[in-house]
Amino acid sequence: MKLLCRCVLLLALVALTCPSRALAQGESFLVRIPLEVGRQARVEVEGISMQVGRVESVPSRPQMNAFGASKWGQPGTVVATAVNAVHLLLGKREGRGVIVSLLPSYTVAPASRPFSAVVVDGVGGSGLFGAYAPPVGTRVWAVLRDGSHVPLSEEVLKDAVEIRYRVSPPEGAPLWVEIENRLGGKVRGVYQSGVKLIGEVVHPVGGIGVFEGSHYQGVGRIRANHPGVVCVSTSPPGMMGGFQVVPEEHALSAEMRSAWYEPQWLIIRGQGPLAGRPPLFSGFLVPGPSERDLKGRYLTPLLIPSVKVRIDGGDWVDMPPACTPEEGAILRRVTHLRILYPMEEAEPQWVPDQGEQEAPGDSVSP
Repeated sequence: MKLLCRCVLLLALVALTCPSRALAQGESFLVRIPLEVGRQARVEVEGISMQVGRVESVPSRPQMNAFGASKWGQPGTVVATAVNAVHLLLGKREGRGVIVSLLPSYTVAPASRPFSAVVVDGVGGSGLFGAYAPPVGTRVWAVLRDGSHVPLSEEVLKDAVEIRYRVSPPEGAPLWVEIENRLGGKVRGVYQSGVKLIGEVVHPVGGIGVFEGSHYQGVGRIRANHPGVVCVSTSPPGMMGGFQVVPEEHALSAEMRSAWYEPQWLIIRGQGPLAGRPPLFSGFLVPGPSERDLKGRYLTPLLIPSVKVRIDGGDWVDMPPACTPEEGAILRRVTHLRILYPMEEAEPQWVPDQGEQEAPGDSVSP
């Protein structure tokens, strides 16, 4: 009888501490981050609540004069998502963003400041910075002391007791974006309905650089996305290397002048404005789950955002690892890149015909 009681108690404890089923990557989930040290950040879906890290510090004030591309973000939304930080745009002053950041306790995040960050116990690339990272443009809410919800802004930050945002399955995302890596090469979005011309390459990629956050991401995976960057890791976790896809508007800014002379930047000119616009610079791309997330068995992986390449015009293959300038030279031989988007199907269902007529510009509008 005692043994039976112990078994029943053990099963009850398991039921209380573990979700009843896995969370699929395509499901809608709510992220709740209390602005109180010692409380647990949580991810909630259909009545299941999962702890994803203890809050270790909260912001004393916002960060002014944020990274340059923040000016293309929308206040009250996620303006950058990455394995090493998530930035929330409160507003804009003098053409630059005003932000607060979400940081894991173990990370390297040069664009963040400790006084303007919510630090959550955890490792970069997982949890809130992996499986549950929000896309750029996700609306962010402040929960006030009276329980009301308002868009997160500089004015309400001091009265907020919790930050919330909901991540939902992407609507209108392409299956992939394909880039011809040559001067004048076409950049196309491939959708279930057909191909849409996004722009052309004005500076092809031919090498790698050191981007700190790639320490927390795998080869051929999205390290970061914001209104002016798609950053792709070329290094395994624990090492650093990668390249960036940048819209011409951002590449022409003072802080990015060197991009025109360095091999680790792929610059594209749009059919219309590109910075801060989907499908590349808002709306869809996220780091995706890490091995740590998958081992937790809370998430069923579907199609994880990743990058494939063709070398010397050959077949599509996984991104080759590259952590040094010598290894990065392989990118000079990359003739095509394909950025695969997160989606609910296990595999893309539509294969473009090389002669398919493109619909120019449709995919660059928000």
